[in-house]
Amino acid sequence: MIAFISLWVLCIINVMAYCISLNKYKFIKSYNLYNKRKHQQNVLYGIPRMYKWLTSYYPTVREELINNEKQKSVDIFYIDMNGVIHHCTHANKEKLPIYDEHELFSNILQYLKNLFYLIKPKKLIYIGVDGVSPKAKMNQQRKRRFLSIFKINDNDNTSNLFNPNCITTGTDFMYKINLSLNKWFKILKKKKVFEFDVIFSGSDVAGEGEHKILKYIRENCKRDSNFKNYNHCIYGLDADLIMLSLVTHLNNIFILRDKFKISNDLHNNMLENIERTQNTFNNDEYNSFNEPQNDNINYNEEGENIQLNEKSKTNESLVKEENNINNSEGMNNILGGYKIPFLPKVHKYTKEYYMKYESLNSNDFEILDIYKLRNSIKTQIATYINKLKKEKNIVFSISRVVDDIVFLSFLVGNDFLPHIPNIDINEGSMNEILNSYIFYIYKYSNYITYKDKVHIERLKIILKILSAQEFEYFKKRGINENISEFTDEQKYKKYYYLHKFGLEDPKEIQNIVKKYIEGLFWNLHYYHFGCASWYWEYPYHYAPLCSDLLSFEKSDFFFEKGKPYSAFTHLISVLPQKDKNLLPDAYKNIYVEDEVKSFFPENVKIDPNGKKETWEYIVHLPFINCNMINKIITEKSKTISKLKYKLRYNGKEKQIYL
Repeated sequence: MIAFISLWVLCIINVMAYCISLNKYKFIKSYNLYNKRKHQQNVLYGIPRMYKWLTSYYPTVREELINNEKQKSVDIFYIDMNGVIHHCTHANKEKLPIYDEHELFSNILQYLKNLFYLIKPKKLIYIGVDGVSPKAKMNQQRKRRFLSIFKINDNDNTSNLFNPNCITTGTDFMYKINLSLNKWFKILKKKKVFEFDVIFSGSDVAGEGEHKILKYIRENCKRDSNFKNYNHCIYGLDADLIMLSLVTHLNNIFILRDKFKISNDLHNNMLENIERTQNTFNNDEYNSFNEPQNDNINYNEEGENIQLNEKSKTNESLVKEENNINNSEGMNNILGGYKIPFLPKVHKYTKEYYMKYESLNSNDFEILDIYKLRNSIKTQIATYINKLKKEKNIVFSISRVVDDIVFLSFLVGNDFLPHIPNIDINEGSMNEILNSYIFYIYKYSNYITYKDKVHIERLKIILKILSAQEFEYFKKRGINENISEFTDEQKYKKYYYLHKFGLEDPKEIQNIVKKYIEGLFWNLHYYHFGCASWYWEYPYHYAPLCSDLLSFEKSDFFFEKGKPYSAFTHLISVLPQKDKNLLPDAYKNIYVEDEVKSFFPENVKIDPNGKKETWEYIVHLPFINCNMINKIITEKSKTISKLKYKLRYNGKEKQIYL
């Protein structure tokens, strides 16, 4: 008994010591943060838990790669490179690995070799690395990188550990990744290890890797009529790749992923609340939403975005790299002494060696067939509409339906918007969204979106159904979290806005609603046509209530296109102060500047917000002023070699064709 008590005392002392080591920060439920931090590196971003939900709800779309004919017929292979980098440097590790640059780069190149071997594309490989992201994404990146510092105890010797935050455009690590990959592709091409071409879009090219890939697909579908007939394979871990692939409407595209274990099967409970949804729709209150006779949306065949005051011009050409750097010595001289940390030995990379490399095999991967997913959605909707009323003949466009469902999925949250409080994928909200949408199609036989345009009145019909369960959601939370106000139907709204936003004024709440709807429009344009504005952001940590979205009237939004921020502006904006060693020397003291230090407070509130996992917590970091950061570093940049700066991050939107 004494030994048992002693053990508990020792554990408590250790926890207290850890909390003291974090005395720079103020937490809500900090013990949960400590307990969960070791799992943080395994989180897949984009749309949290979407892949698990999709493959559980539509299990037939998930296939083994081994002995799969799709593996042998790929024409173009796309790789979202940041997934490879994360996987090869620190994925599935309880502790961060020792930083061994040679080993890390070797792992990355070997993993790429394996992917090339497994897929063997006939025409082209496109590799996209995350560059500077839109401002809308920076807030999520900032939160993620802030939380990541708690993987490492302050008492640990961190100087020799790999820091995942270095996987950010603007760091020396990513600069060396660009150099190494460019040189490696040159060597393999020169040795004729493979016959296909390679397009490499490094971290010095603005844009997220997956969106670079989809931009390339969209542009070539317009440019080349045969491009749609090619077989496309995309490797990536972000779940939003699935949604992005769906809106291409290509019939021959699939996602390649490392295997993912499904712990439960939602397919057996498909549309379990169908009767409740039907009863909701039959309510007279919902019939007050009269279907407009005229869309009042100017649709055109090209799908141009008439709501933007500046269209994105993406006439991006493929530029052949000049062969003026044929050896590592010459490259190092030109790049001001920056040495490539690892390059494969040329003599080893013969074609025979490449073809024999099989340290990974098809058993390690699975694929998600986008065309099969599209057909599963079509079959499901047709089946349940027939169950509702067999004599009613309903014809619908699967392309328009898919676009609507992708749009509605934004409500469960993504990298750019928080989820609506009672629309939580953990609570089965995607099921509810599908239920609501199926009944909407059944009753109105019309669509919510057209490319990047939204019919607000039709959207409200869906939101009205979803908001019916709003109070029940808060009532459950109130009981679980011991918040009595959430259990009172007259008080939960006021309490939510007061404690999450610090607001009571209805006009201010309307501003939140307007900004959230604007975010839905921005997201939709991003998925269909690319970034509508590099400057736009949703400036709140929480979403408005679903029931309040119904009060929105105006639907015209205008976005300033702008241009990407510089790599170093982006880097400073997303890194915590603790990682200032990842910055160039000229910028390391920027955190003490009077204009800047308020954006990096010593005390930060972290709100679990009813979530179980650390990565879902709300981090109350200030929304950073990138224009101000950009102004300061422009002055400080005068101390950095112009040649070195230009070669590393010139900000020009180009790709290298090898």
